[in-house]
Amino acid sequence: MSCRTCNDPSLVDYESSSGGYICTGCGVVLSQSLVAENDVYPDKDAVYIDNSLGCSASLSASAPSSKIPIQRSLSGRRDSAFRFSRIYRICQVLSLPASSARAVVNLSSNLPTISIANDAACIYSICRRLGRSVTLAEVCSSSNISTRRAGRALRQLKATCQSTDYARFVSKAVKALDCDFRVEKRALIVLEFVSRHGIFSGMKPQLVAFAAVAIMAKADGHATPIETLSAKCSICSRTVLNRMLDMQKVFVKFAKKLPFGIVITSRNLFQSLNMIVDYLPVLDELDGGQGQSDPCTLAKEYADTLSRLGPRRPYEPTILADDSGSDLESLSDNECSIYIRSDKEIEDAILINQRIGRF
Repeated sequence: MSCRTCNDPSLVDYESSSGGYICTGCGVVLSQSLVAENDVYPDKDAVYIDNSLGCSASLSASAPSSKIPIQRSLSGRRDSAFRFSRIYRICQVLSLPASSARAVVNLSSNLPTISIANDAACIYSICRRLGRSVTLAEVCSSSNISTRRAGRALRQLKATCQSTDYARFVSKAVKALDCDFRVEKRALIVLEFVSRHGIFSGMKPQLVAFAAVAIMAKADGHATPIETLSAKCSICSRTVLNRMLDMQKVFVKFAKKLPFGIVITSRNLFQSLNMIVDYLPVLDELDGGQGQSDPCTLAKEYADTLSRLGPRRPYEPTILADDSGSDLESLSDNECSIYIRSDKEIEDAILINQRIGRF
């Protein structure tokens, strides 16, 4: 095989990115099984020339000569096809429907990485959804993977799917109640908080999400959120009410750790509920989010600093009095206490306000 123009067989070389054999002297593609350039570079037009060998195409000078991107693309396609065939064979071994393999691939898209352990966890989740009596050990045996790795992937899958389900059900409930966006935002904050602390972990996400929206809608002034959800979303009102009462107990329990100086009970909960939700990040710090040994360390520090500083406003750099002290003399003692602070008090005030998210 040689080029018509160069007529030198030593210049012929195979290049997969060009579709076959090429002439290194003039760049003409020489192959009977030609891959059109439009399949590889769709933004360029191939110029086809007839020759004695059948068909050839002259590549433009701007066409890239590297074959690494095409090899990576083909490798990715082969990996995807091999992964799907492996999942399909495992589903056949477990006597699952033919559509289960595609469902496993769609479910695994919720996880950040692709691995055999994640696929095994998704297969087990699909088996549970279909009501099949398949254990995780059987799935791991079919996938040739350890149960420990699959268990870790299953816990990660549960957490990811739970947050996704929460967001979907909250959006549905807010739309049914026709509430403000603040209700949806605070309900998601509440659900993130209870998920982080493992509360309501064994309950249906729909019931917990509806209860969070109902309790925040009631705090926002909605009269009958549970009855409205029961009518529009076809859900048992008594079940949502029970989850709502459980969530109220959780709020009362965790609100006792906040240094408000207010006794929170189930009776006055809705009056301070929005404030409690806004301070949920502080509750995370109270429960050891900063690696503290004592959960109430931050609360004690906050209460001590607040009692020492008194009911003073946060420090502002604006100078409201002269350095001479003449303006301070005309002020009363209470007014002077607003402006006269030591450097330590100012640093403590700024630190506390930063930790509770005011600055």
